[in-house]
Amino acid sequence: MIGIAYGQNGPHVDDELRIPVRSWLEDCEKYKPLGWDSYYHFDSILVSDMMEYNMLGVCIPHRKTLLINRQILGDEFLLKLVVYHEMGHCMLGKGHICSRISLMNPTMEMYSMRDYEELWNVLLMDYMNGGVGIPCPELRCLPSF
Repeated sequence: MIGIAYGQNGPHVDDELRIPVRSWLEDCEKYKPLGWDSYYHFDSILVSDMMEYNMLGVCIPHRKTLLINRQILGDEFLLKLVVYHEMGHCMLGKGHICSRISLMNPTMEMYSMRDYEELWNVLLMDYMNGGVGIPCPELRCLPSF
């Protein structure tokens, strides 16, 4: 599926990801974060087998592709959280925030899913308004796709 021509209608989105991607788009249309319209120039948002890399999702900017781990498809909230996180990288140019709970915090084990669910609206406002925190050290061991 990678390599599909993209255009004004947006990227190819695998069926399993349509609901969280649509939710992200609706939130972006409402809050207008800087860069969100780059979505329409992206190529693919795909489900992938990524357990060997121990990753829930990854943005591959030079390929205009976002991959989401197939293993999280059964958890609706986690799927939404990971889609928003990766779309933050791919579409909004966001980096990781390690100093606090954030949709852009890459270490989900630091906070419970219940914390993320209860704080969703606050975290979403922070995310859409360019919230900042202490950036994380760069990850050095990323897979090359």
